[in-house]
Amino acid sequence: MAHLLDGCWAKIERASESITNLESEIQRWAQSDPPPHRIVRGLNHKKRAYTFTAFCSPVPLRISVLAGEIVHHLRSSLDHLIWALAIKRHTNPSFRIQFPISTTSEKYLKAQKDGIMKGISKKACDIVESLQPFKRKNPSDDPLLILEEFSNTDKHKLLLVVTNVVTMGDKISVDSGETDANQTSIIGMSPPPETLGLTATEGGTEVFSILLGNYTPRFSATLHFTLQLSLEKFGNKKNVAIVSGLAQLRDAAKSTIERFRGEF
Repeated sequence: MAHLLDGCWAKIERASESITNLESEIQRWAQSDPPPHRIVRGLNHKKRAYTFTAFCSPVPLRISVLAGEIVHHLRSSLDHLIWALAIKRHTNPSFRIQFPISTTSEKYLKAQKDGIMKGISKKACDIVESLQPFKRKNPSDDPLLILEEFSNTDKHKLLLVVTNVVTMGDKISVDSGETDANQTSIIGMSPPPETLGLTATEGGTEVFSILLGNYTPRFSATLHFTLQLSLEKFGNKKNVAIVSGLAQLRDAAKSTIERFRGEF
């Protein structure tokens, strides 16, 4: 016999499969020939610096579409949850019911008054209220609110501007090309090596510079870079890796549904 929560778990399972497929899609794109991204390094005589510039092709729209589908499955799994809670007590609940996600107690009370949870038990309502973002110290970082914002965005346009983000390693290898008569001096770095989250563009983005005093034409340096596809905004955070960000939202939806097992 089917369980009332089977629909919720089917949505979660499909979201998990889609996250795996999205990761594979990103890897295929990153490994395509020619590569979609590259780092160009060399002396910039005008700036008197050795610069690293990142170039990256536009992210395929398909990746944003796939991310949007994942968000849809996760958000709808919560609405399926409310439907299941209502079905448990009534044979014909309203199709207007859904899982509320509110940033203030006033908005939550209004949603409740409007009947979007009509038919579910008082105990279930209390659990729903305890899970609301307004109950958190930082509502903007609540995964359910992030999921709600992404879901609303995807209804009107392609999801979450997905960007190419450059992260840098913490070791720089330098070949100064020194001679006794002409020694290279390094007077600074811009930005510092620990800086993360610089966005690469098709036209090229200077992501790192080694500022030089005097130098030889043979000066060179090597710095490891990693380019990743990221969600431009994730609550109060910026440039969160898209796969790990969506996995966080999946886990939040799973734990939310788990809270109601006792109601069935």
